[in-house]
Amino acid sequence: VGFAVPSDIAVTYADGIISGEPIETAFLGVQADDVNAEGQAGAEITVVVDDSGADAAGLQVGDVVVGFAGVPVRGFGDLVAQVRAHQPGESVEVLIIRDGEEQSVQVTLGVNTEDLS
Repeated sequence: VGFAVPSDIAVTYADGIISGEPIETAFLGVQADDVNAEGQAGAEITVVVDDSGADAAGLQVGDVVVGFAGVPVRGFGDLVAQVRAHQPGESVEVLIIRDGEEQSVQVTLGVNTEDLS
């Protein structure tokens, strides 16, 4: 599996490494599995981390993420890639399917301190 990194993020990380600053990556606060819901592929949330951006925004176990910041999400790998393409503190729109209905939720990304998304 490979992920493309936007050039502005790569430059930010490179500058931080050169100056000795710690690298911070964005954190949504979920774990998920690939799923096909309502005929649409996505990432079904299996865990919501307490006190995370996902928790604060009201995301729930069973929600299926189908979009992130305007980009389609076809599985957990897509979701991870999109989270990593953003910075901590950014507010992003997350498109979910809950109880068969599509909903939009605003989530403020936190700082990743573990190997989660």
